[in-house]
Order: sequence, then C-alpha cells, then structure tokens
Amino acid sequence: MKKFDPDKPFNDLPLLPPAADLETKTVLKRSISTGRMLAELKGLGQTIPNQGVGEDWCSGEPKNRERSALSEHKVI
Repeated sequence: MKKFDPDKPFNDLPLLPPAADLETKTVLKRSISTGRMLAELKGLGQTIPNQGVGEDWCSGEPKNRERSALSEHKVI
C-alpha cells in the first residue's frame, strides 16, 4: 500500500466513464425502491415535534448547557 502524500496528486484513478455498464436492471430497480424509501423517511422525519434535539445530539455540540449532559453519554 502506498503512503498518502498530500503534496503529490493521485493520478492512478480510472478514467470516466467506466467501461462496464453500471445501469443494469438490478441497479435501476434498487434505485427506484431507494428513492421511495428516502421519501418515506423524509415524511416520517417531519412528524418529529422537535427535530433540533436530534441534530444537537448527533453533532456533539449542544446549543445550550442543559443539553450538554446528552453529549457526555454518546454511544460510539
């Protein structure tokens, strides 16, 4: 494995577009079902009364002192 050097560009990337056909029937069917699932998740997310609580907990940066206790007990 090569060591990463941030000062040297990485030119070993494959050319685009790839030679293989990526839009197979399976991929297209799954992308349709995935889009439906994301739409359902978005709709369910809008039913949460105080959506900011989850955002504060996930970011690890509570907006006020009262919520700081939540960030101390995160499961990683």
